[in-house]
Amino acid sequence: STISYISINDKVYEDVELLVSDSAQILVPFKQLANIFEIKYTANRVDKLITFTTYDGLKGELNPQGVFIDGQKIPSSAPIFVQQGIMDNVLNEAFISAKTAERIFGVELKTDYSTLTVSAQISREIKENS
Repeated sequence: STISYISINDKVYEDVELLVSDSAQILVPFKQLANIFEIKYTANRVDKLITFTTYDGLKGELNPQGVFIDGQKIPSSAPIFVQQGIMDNVLNEAFISAKTAERIFGVELKTDYSTLTVSAQISREIKENS
């Protein structure tokens, strides 16, 4: 994994940890982004289970088999769990694809493999943490 940043609406920048998969896909941190995009979740690190509510109010679950929203599995969505990241606040994090993250968080995400950065466009209001 690597430490990078996410640009939100080209105005706010937040540090995040990114994971590059074996297939050179950038995976984004569920819990870090859930905090940024104000998505409520509960995590059980023993069972590697995270339950959440999507931006549009659907119940979701993230486990080693995949990401499920409203009982439906999102195709090719199996997260990669990391017990301890590089960043101090990255503990028992689940890394997911940007496409899966877009559905959960209600944002448009673009990943850039050459710079290992992520940018997000969001139309709803969120608090700026900076």
